[in-house]
Amino acid sequence: MSLPYYISCGVLELVLPDRRSKAIKISIIVNPHVDEVMMSDYAVSELGIMLLDFKKGLWRLVDDPPQALRSSE
Repeated sequence: MSLPYYISCGVLELVLPDRRSKAIKISIIVNPHVDEVMMSDYAVSELGIMLLDFKKGLWRLVDDPPQALRSSE
């Protein structure tokens, strides 16, 4: 099965209540069998996201204070 692949066609930016994040250019693969967004390791790193607990959806930015916890929407 071939999936549609769009090279450098999108811009990804975190929407945060306390600051503006940098925007990064991304490529997009569309999988009609998956109904959630998945980000590559590269995109997560470029946005400065540190994953703390995958199951609970807890994370922080690399420049957040060590006690800061953000949760997935």
